[in-house]
Amino acid sequence: MADIFVSYTSQDRAWAEWIGQELEKLGHVARIDAWEISGGGDIAAWMDERHDKADHILCVVSETYLSKPYSSWERRAGQWAAQTDRPNFVLPVRIEDCKLRTLLASVKHCDLFGVDEDEARPRLIEFLKPAARPSEPVPFPGGKKPVLEPKPRAQLTFPGQKGEHRSSAISNIPIAVPRHFLGRDGDLAVIEKALNDCNGRATISALHGLRGVGKTTLAAAYAERHRHDYRTTWWIRAETEPTMRADLVGLGVRMDWVATDAQEEPALKIVMDRLRDDGYGILLIYDNANSSREFEKYAPRGGTTHVIVTSNAPDWRGVAAPVEIEVWPAEVGANFLTERTGRGEQRSAAVKLSEALGGLPLAHEQAAAYCERLGIPLSEYTSRFSAAPERYLDDPRAAPEQYHNGLTVSKTFALAIDEAAKLHPAAEPLIVYASLLAPEPIPLYLFSEAREAFAEPFASLLKDDGLDEAVAALRAFALVDRESISDERDPSITTDCIRLHRLVRQVAAARQESAVHVRMRGELIEAMAATYPGGVYNDPAAWLKARRLDAIALALADGTSPGNAAHANVLNKLAAYRQGALAAYADARPHFRARPRDQGKDTGHGPSGYGNISRQSRWAAEFAGRPCGGEAIP
Repeated sequence: MADIFVSYTSQDRAWAEWIGQELEKLGHVARIDAWEISGGGDIAAWMDERHDKADHILCVVSETYLSKPYSSWERRAGQWAAQTDRPNFVLPVRIEDCKLRTLLASVKHCDLFGVDEDEARPRLIEFLKPAARPSEPVPFPGGKKPVLEPKPRAQLTFPGQKGEHRSSAISNIPIAVPRHFLGRDGDLAVIEKALNDCNGRATISALHGLRGVGKTTLAAAYAERHRHDYRTTWWIRAETEPTMRADLVGLGVRMDWVATDAQEEPALKIVMDRLRDDGYGILLIYDNANSSREFEKYAPRGGTTHVIVTSNAPDWRGVAAPVEIEVWPAEVGANFLTERTGRGEQRSAAVKLSEALGGLPLAHEQAAAYCERLGIPLSEYTSRFSAAPERYLDDPRAAPEQYHNGLTVSKTFALAIDEAAKLHPAAEPLIVYASLLAPEPIPLYLFSEAREAFAEPFASLLKDDGLDEAVAALRAFALVDRESISDERDPSITTDCIRLHRLVRQVAAARQESAVHVRMRGELIEAMAATYPGGVYNDPAAWLKARRLDAIALALADGTSPGNAAHANVLNKLAAYRQGALAAYADARPHFRARPRDQGKDTGHGPSGYGNISRQSRWAAEFAGRPCGGEAIP
């Protein structure tokens, strides 16, 4: 039996643990820091003691291992000991096809890459055996080779595989990388470098830049290209705190860290602790984060989790490695336009159009969809675009000065909305209503189940298959995505939703005056009151629907003037959900208090403002909001 110090870098932890497991099956003692150092432990002291007392140092060799400072320190100390007074001290095991350094190249090593588990195990066993003359007659080499007896499968999954890499064990990436994904190889390399410069810590790479520059697509492309590097890849909707919390708890459910019916607050704490202690091989993507301050509350605290954040905000240097995503050069934009539309002969027109669009990838996709749908040449689109720029200008605050002289992508979106309206008359009002809601997937049942809440003629246009036809018209010009969103805790339950890009929301909302917005938000509040489930306090079945509506309802209620029964109804349900489903009593209290007391009769609730919520639940809310014996909730 030998005491073997396993030297590795954090990126190769899965390999180190599999090798360590095999060592212990052979009767050796594997010294792996992740197995022996608890939180607060002195890593340097542990390394000094274990390295000095070890019989051998086994180096898990990869390109990253050869370049990292700590692993190089361990390897060089082992090589020096082997040359002075401890022969055979260093045992190099290559896990990828990398070139060994000169001083290490002369040491006999073992290769485990490019083979499956059943071939890797006997290679490792043979490598660890002391050299000796054969104790039995050597068989004739021309005979049949002995067949290895099948071995029981190890508890830990073998991290290598012959042939193609395996896909991630767990993934919830909601979008597919577009077929024509161009011009981002440099950005992908920068992200990879930022995530791998971790030195044993959680690493965060923040992608920021103009809206519509393709940050979300770039994050999905990185996850796709590196899917074999992670055991779990998890997408988190970071635009609101409720969705960040829900998606993190959803991760905990999928990883079997928390129960499906666990309340959110304690479940979230467990997930954050596990990400700190057991985050290796996990990639988290926080999409569309509003700010570093909001994100930081829900970021992994330590550990080795890899994190990508996409955001419009530029101030990430305090918590992440910022990666600014630039617009396309005209040549790259032209490549996209000709490939996307199949019009290679219109190269010169594509270059001019790309210049007119300011290199914004989302604008290029919109222009290509418009040209393809109507069958017009790229030059014609450029002429229409240039002829009436004043019609398509959006709020100048959304167009930085360096972005094509202040012209925004709204020109492209406005043209597309006009054409969609020609296909179905409900398309334009539908997208304007949707633009007034939070930037989340919008359940279509908000319009179908509460059709009567909307004004005519829109309500009548939604009858029968009218809603589906209106969505199809918008999808034809890439103005919305229609998708089935899986429940965070039970992926078998899905909701049919539409999703608007944030720039589409701005352009669509600008098509109506603010006075009309007030009326439309009132109708949306009525629809939300009708569709947000009742009984959310103690009915887990109602929580499923509430989870999908919650972020939308919260933003809608906060952005609408209070005073009517529907508004009070929505606030009451929001409070009941936070109190009963999330156990977030402090969050529930402001919504109870915001509800007008004189609305109890209209909404079917008692004069206390708590309606049918039990006396016990009201006490819980009061207790959560009472500062050391102060005044209870009125």
